[in-house]
Amino acid sequence: MMGETSNKVRITERENIFCLSFLCELDASTIAELRQALQDINEINQPNILVDLSSVPFVDSHGVGFFASLLKCAHSKGGILAFSGVQEQPKSVLDMVGFNDELVKFFDDSLAALDVLDTRH
Repeated sequence: MMGETSNKVRITERENIFCLSFLCELDASTIAELRQALQDINEINQPNILVDLSSVPFVDSHGVGFFASLLKCAHSKGGILAFSGVQEQPKSVLDMVGFNDELVKFFDDSLAALDVLDTRH
């Protein structure tokens, strides 16, 4: 799982941050593949999870469900779930289902997110 790269997701790890950079739309078929690649989300050791959506033009309910799993994982370790580079449609969907600034953090880009998350824990 660690350092894994595919045509759909790039996974990198830092001391306190597990980073997922998605490279395509997040729909049912993509999420099914990602769940296989990640196998067990609970094996993530870092408390903070950063999801880079700068290359994601579309997220459906399957993507939201996946994000909910990531949120649960981060919160169970006392960390936070953060999103960076969120485009219009994904942001609209996240807002609609309640992924707001009280529940998750939003950043314009990954570098800004990493600066903040590196100081947590």
